[in-house]
Amino acid sequence: MVFFNPKSGCEIALEINSAFPLDNNPYCEKELSAQHVLHLLMNENFSTELVMFWLQNCENDLSYFKTDVGKKYFDDLDFLLRFWKKSNYHSKPLITITGQDQG
Repeated sequence: MVFFNPKSGCEIALEINSAFPLDNNPYCEKELSAQHVLHLLMNENFSTELVMFWLQNCENDLSYFKTDVGKKYFDDLDFLLRFWKKSNYHSKPLITITGQDQG
């Protein structure tokens, strides 16, 4: 997936397509949605701006935030993003490819 981050530029994000159940996303597989949502939220390499874009455009279409754990995550999302994103919470202009297997 390609995302234009207004703070850092173009981002290429791999293995999170199913977190975005948008009408124009043919790569969304509902059975992978929860897994891709957690990957988007918890992976330090995905920008906070991408998470905010996802939240603004997909929050109501995902059943994840209707679960008990999802509700708790949603209530404390800014704190959790600061914890999960660590040094990448504030975006810097870079060229980065994210989501690749580090193994």
